[in-house]
Amino acid sequence: MLPKTGASRIAQRKVCGIPFPVTAIRDSRKLFKHFAGRITQWRALAQFLKANNVHDIDTKYEFQNEKCYRMLCSWRTQFGNEATYIQLAEGFKHVKQEYLIKELHDYIQPSMEKTTSGENCYKTEIDIDSSDDLLKFHHEFHQFIADGKDNGSKTASIRIELR
Repeated sequence: MLPKTGASRIAQRKVCGIPFPVTAIRDSRKLFKHFAGRITQWRALAQFLKANNVHDIDTKYEFQNEKCYRMLCSWRTQFGNEATYIQLAEGFKHVKQEYLIKELHDYIQPSMEKTTSGENCYKTEIDIDSSDDLLKFHHEFHQFIADGKDNGSKTASIRIELR
């Protein structure tokens, strides 16, 4: 498990009054496993998220939590960096499971912290299984800065720890 800290100002948007970072979902396997058993309307959520392979997932897997987990993984794979915490929270609102919005916020809250200078800092853990994954992450991080998605500061830092 490799924790990463990218120090930059992360834009936030509220869903049902609760702030979420406008960033791609990282460490999705852990997050999706946590929520898969809690989502009761997984097909409606899939439709809202525009996830593919819903019929295949529905016929291939027996248990609802596995179907939901596979759908969320499929959605993340399909949309990549466009699969965000905001979209997932809005999906929970759409399927009328607003209590999951607060739970999602609480789940990711430890990754949102303040630096000593008072600037927002985004911290998350991601699983990197190969050097190709590490290179992909490195490229995405630098593209994030180059595109000015860090609110235009053009500065950020990253810390990688091996465990």
